[in-house]
Amino acid sequence: MARGCYCCQLQPIPFPPLRLITFFSPHDSAVQEGGVDVLHNNRTGRMLAEHYRVFWDKALRQLAAADLLFDDFELNDKLCRLVTALSISVVRGFRYAATLTAAQLISTWISISAGLTESRELAKFQLDAEEKKKKPSREVVASLKRTVERCHTRVEDLRNFRSVTFTGVFSHRFRDVSDEIRAIVVESIGSWVVVLPTEFLADTYLKYLAWALSDRSALVRGKALAALDRLYSNSENIPRLHDFTNRFTSRFTELMYDVDEGVAAAGLQLLAKLVEHKVIKEKDVSGVYGMLTLSNASLRHAAAGLVVQLLPEQGREAVEKAQQQLQADAATIDTSQQGGKPARGAKGKASKPRAGQGAAAAAAAAADAILEDNHQLILAGLLAVMAKIA
Repeated sequence: MARGCYCCQLQPIPFPPLRLITFFSPHDSAVQEGGVDVLHNNRTGRMLAEHYRVFWDKALRQLAAADLLFDDFELNDKLCRLVTALSISVVRGFRYAATLTAAQLISTWISISAGLTESRELAKFQLDAEEKKKKPSREVVASLKRTVERCHTRVEDLRNFRSVTFTGVFSHRFRDVSDEIRAIVVESIGSWVVVLPTEFLADTYLKYLAWALSDRSALVRGKALAALDRLYSNSENIPRLHDFTNRFTSRFTELMYDVDEGVAAAGLQLLAKLVEHKVIKEKDVSGVYGMLTLSNASLRHAAAGLVVQLLPEQGREAVEKAQQQLQADAATIDTSQQGGKPARGAKGKASKPRAGQGAAAAAAAAADAILEDNHQLILAGLLAVMAKIA
């Protein structure tokens, strides 16, 4: 079998060719009008986009398995150039197809890189074990070194292709006039940050998610919030997101008042995670209590989820405030009983604690017990919240 004959070495991938032509056809009425309704006006159109991505994923994986993705034909480079050229077309359908294709190319390249990295680490382990033998085999050592070098070179090549494709396609399509194209960009970046944080969990990529929170389209804002929600769900990411969070905290808190109710509910869910991880404080989201009485059920539910995370902090503040008030009242009672002077014994020594002092001590002990019990803190917080919205 000839090495250069790709069609003979790949397994057949079923895909409707007529629909693929329609997908790219500039003569479609939706494309002429500047839309991409052929993909989204019905269930068949939505499934087409999913099947199209599966097509590219399987094609690249089979090429990699057949060792054809990195040969002299330079398929990765040609694909990168193709999607970049299509992404700047005046035809919106072409730009949509190019962005969708580029998104899947990068996603599959990430998966292939993960497999190559595992193979490289395994080869390194076997190489170290072989070299520790008293009489290592030269052939085995040479073969393992070639494997390590080959895997490393391919991983770096794929990293470069990801970077070039992102710069050539996504950094420009992020500002596309089509909200559906912008949504693909934001959703893809969000998935890559979660899958490969070592590369994508950086300001170079995170800034696009933050900027998308101010997009004029609710679809794009929702995609950005979904990506950030997944990102903050992993507690290991919180320290690395410290500067990013501080920079955009004000925008995060504004989202619970978004004009789109779905986006506002998603914003409340994100804020609940931020409070859970102690990233933001109660004062930053104090307006959430008034949302518990809204008519929209989804907003009430999301607001309740945020309030639940605030209950321990609310309870702590309420108990400490009550403790301070009791101590102040006790001091006032003692002062009034003594005529404004400290009580002294017969020899000038302080007298025994009076009733006010005993009450203050008891209140302090009760408050300390509540502060050490999280359940009681939550109960105290609940009472404080009920007082606020009453």
